[in-house]
Amino acid sequence: MDVVSGIVGFLSFSITICNGLVQYYQSWYSRDEAVNSLLQELTNLHLTLDLFREPFAELSAEQIGDEALDHIITLEHGLRTNVQKLEKILNRCKTNAAPANIRERIHIFKMKAIYPFKKETIQELKRVISDLQGTVLLSSSALQLYVCRNI
Repeated sequence: MDVVSGIVGFLSFSITICNGLVQYYQSWYSRDEAVNSLLQELTNLHLTLDLFREPFAELSAEQIGDEALDHIITLEHGLRTNVQKLEKILNRCKTNAAPANIRERIHIFKMKAIYPFKKETIQELKRVISDLQGTVLLSSSALQLYVCRNI
C-alpha cells in the first residue's frame, strides 16, 4: 500500500471518529457553555483534518518527497495515539444513549453524572483535540514547505 494512501485512509478514519463525537454531543444539544465549546472544537478539528487530507489525495509520494513523508509519518504516530484516545472516548460515550425526551435530557444533564458530561471527560477531550490540532497544523506546515521547496 502506498504511504500517501495510508495517510489518506488514516485521516479519513480520524474524520469519522470526530464526526461520531460531533453527532453524539449534538444529540444532547444544550445551553451548557462547556458542551457547546467542545462541539465547536470538535467541528474545527473535523474541518482541519478534512483540509489536511485534501493535498494527500491529490499529490503523489514523488511530489511530496521522501524527506517530507518521513517527517509526516513521524508526526502521524502522535496523531494515531490521540485519535485512538478519541475513539475510546466515543465508544464509552455511546454506552450512554441519548435521552428519549426533553425532560429526561434535562434531568440527566443537570446531574452531569454520566461519563460524557463529567468535567474530566470534557477536559480530556479538549486536551486531545488541542494536541491533534497542533500536530495537524505542524504537519500541514511541513508539507507545504517541502512541496513549495520542490516546485
